[in-house]
Amino acid sequence: MGIFTFEYQQRFGGYTGKDLDNIARALGFNRRTLKRNVEKWSKTDPLFAELKYIGQRSFSVTLEDIAIVNQRLKENITCAKQVIVRDINNKRIRQGEVPIPQSTLFRIINNLSETLTHGAPQELHWFVTQEIEVSDTYNLVDAHATLSNIFTYTDLKTFCGIDINAIALRLQEAETYFQRTYLNIEPLKYFPNIRLRSKVIRNQLSRIKADKSFSSHARLIFEVQADFIVRLKDIFISELIHKTGWAERYMNDNRQKMENKIRTQWINECYGMMEEASVNPTEENLSKLKKLIDCGKPESAEAALELIKQHQKDYEKIYGHLEGLTNNFSEEEIIPHHTTAQVLLDLCRGKRQWSYLSEEERKKLTDNRHIQNMKEPCECLKAAITRKLIHYIQNGKITLPKSFLYQDIGKVIESVELSDTDWRVTQEDIEKLIEGTYPINFEKETFQTSPLDEKDESDYQPYNKIPFQQVQNQVAGIVADHNPAWFHSHQEIFGKMTDGMFEMEYDELTFRTKLYDAIGFLGRNLRYSDSPSFQGLQYFIQRHLSDATLDLEIRHLWKVYEDLTGHKTPLIIIDSMGIDSRRKGFFAKIHGRYYTLGFSDVRAVSPYLIPIFSCNCRSTDSEAMNIIEIVNHAKSVLGEQFKFCAGNAHTVSRVAAGLAFADHKVVLLGRYPHTASKPGKICLSRLLKHLDLINKVGKLVREDSEFGRIIASREHIFADGVDVRNLLRDLGKLILWNSEQKGYDLDDLIQMVETSNRQKRVVRIVERGVTRVTEPNVSLVLKSAELILLMSAIVNILNSKGSFKWRGMSPVSMENIALFVPA
Repeated sequence: MGIFTFEYQQRFGGYTGKDLDNIARALGFNRRTLKRNVEKWSKTDPLFAELKYIGQRSFSVTLEDIAIVNQRLKENITCAKQVIVRDINNKRIRQGEVPIPQSTLFRIINNLSETLTHGAPQELHWFVTQEIEVSDTYNLVDAHATLSNIFTYTDLKTFCGIDINAIALRLQEAETYFQRTYLNIEPLKYFPNIRLRSKVIRNQLSRIKADKSFSSHARLIFEVQADFIVRLKDIFISELIHKTGWAERYMNDNRQKMENKIRTQWINECYGMMEEASVNPTEENLSKLKKLIDCGKPESAEAALELIKQHQKDYEKIYGHLEGLTNNFSEEEIIPHHTTAQVLLDLCRGKRQWSYLSEEERKKLTDNRHIQNMKEPCECLKAAITRKLIHYIQNGKITLPKSFLYQDIGKVIESVELSDTDWRVTQEDIEKLIEGTYPINFEKETFQTSPLDEKDESDYQPYNKIPFQQVQNQVAGIVADHNPAWFHSHQEIFGKMTDGMFEMEYDELTFRTKLYDAIGFLGRNLRYSDSPSFQGLQYFIQRHLSDATLDLEIRHLWKVYEDLTGHKTPLIIIDSMGIDSRRKGFFAKIHGRYYTLGFSDVRAVSPYLIPIFSCNCRSTDSEAMNIIEIVNHAKSVLGEQFKFCAGNAHTVSRVAAGLAFADHKVVLLGRYPHTASKPGKICLSRLLKHLDLINKVGKLVREDSEFGRIIASREHIFADGVDVRNLLRDLGKLILWNSEQKGYDLDDLIQMVETSNRQKRVVRIVERGVTRVTEPNVSLVLKSAELILLMSAIVNILNSKGSFKWRGMSPVSMENIALFVPA
């Protein structure tokens, strides 16, 4: 008996129930008696205790199955075992093979994991496969604790604004811990794989039990830490730029007052010398008067010098922060891309002295003639150098390799490889733009919007309105009918956002119900305490809701809308609106135009005011900086019929127009503050010569919208010896010139988006529309409100079938929907 079972153990790694049946027949024993004895011997006999029972019957696990599991573990050892088991068995079913039991595959996965990680503790499995060396003192509990006391934005902002000194200390503390714990690892190296999931990582981490999934736990902690360092470093640089900007603004506001003061002093002194010379015209008095007159009116340069001295301490602090951030301006930490930038960094590094600079070099570093004429360095010289440093970092003449937002984008553009199948801007497109014959044709839809009387909206009439719960249920029921792959697409998005570490635990009906409940909850700006029915949504929102999920649902609802109406939308309208938020929110800032403390909600709607896109951004950002994210999203929603964007001057900038065309050949239309002009011959020849660079930029921003924001915020980007920003600017000028030749009057069309903004405020009217959540979840609230508007359009169309109520009018209307009925 023992001989047979040990033979099976050696050959197959254990014995099965089928093996015991064969042994019983061969030896003439009763099958049940033999099994009872084996169970008893396994508990009492040490030799039998070593045997493993591997299931009722054996399965033929192929080398291909083993290779797939091994490859999956190498790529992502934190992937949920159930996901690997499902993929393997789905493959076997397609090939006509019998599925392998879950327990068998689990044993294979565990054995291969042990082999790949060389028997390391479970919390180090992911680090071993990623070749990340961890210090001997690493402790998972301590690492988790750092997310609350080191890798957190708490206490970095006061009521007076962001505390730059606190950011510098927090960043230094975080980098010190990271370098001590993960040896020779640069956070920016892992940031590209983390960035798209950064908003959901902490939520995923909060759902893992402390005694479970140690490998995933350790990985998520590492990703939170790396993401925090990269983002806080970019925030730190942005705040230094912002601080310098405030100083510049103060000096500009007070320049005239200071000049008047200095001018008055000069006039009084000159008048006194003239009076003295007229009374006593000695050679000495006349020479003094001549010297005073020859020096000219000094108010401009002296006023600038006096104002710089007033902010001298601020500039010295900014210089000190830059010095610490770049390790004393080391060549590995900060790189110049301009001759003057090189001279500037040589001064900071002590390689050159101010007194030995040529007159031309001094003029390029500062326009103040008093500082130019200084033979020896003085206190205000460091302020002038700091102003130039910040300006060059902001416009791209100086880059920081270990920063994401302020890195050398030119190198990224150069690394893009174009293939024959890539979407390209062709020479024919450019020639048509130059000739003014590029097709810019669309039917300008005319319609009326439903009346939005403020008194009618605020008067609550429960008996004449449809409860919003009924709207949710009606739309949720129809969305799956129009999108057969609805649940499968959401499963794919969930797998992508969790990188396979978690498995969707809901069936389709449950997931759809909870998703629409969560959208209604977030979109109406409600709290969990507003209704007992909201209490169960907290887990679902934390685990399953992300920007990608809501963007996908917008595409699904648009499919329903198009199926119901048959409308094709070649044009979208872009605008932004101010969103109030918590005063101490770290990412909340005062908006210069709206005077709101919070965020900007950048929106895109169709001419019938159907929502297409919404996302929060910094209140200092313009729509033009977000144009690529808008275009990419609208392209995924509307498809190939989408060709045009309309907006105001904050949207239709030259670089934004160039980026949108390079991205998807989308033409920007709308109000532009200056008369559009055609680029000169030199610019046009340069554009045709470097068309490949334009196409590389287009491919880069198509694949990653974030680079579109970076490119739009720079003044200079150098790639292959060419300033790419100038190419985009010239391309944008061509497009704006072409659109102006058509003579479209879009003022009324552009103003209509204000109606949609008003509708969104109605949806979020609970708590006066003040957004209580902070980053990164603000976008979930804003996108959910757009989905509610889209639901209202679908329900209004469904409920008015057979009538002409919405013909020629926007179907987006909340006048017949009760958004919230208090308990």
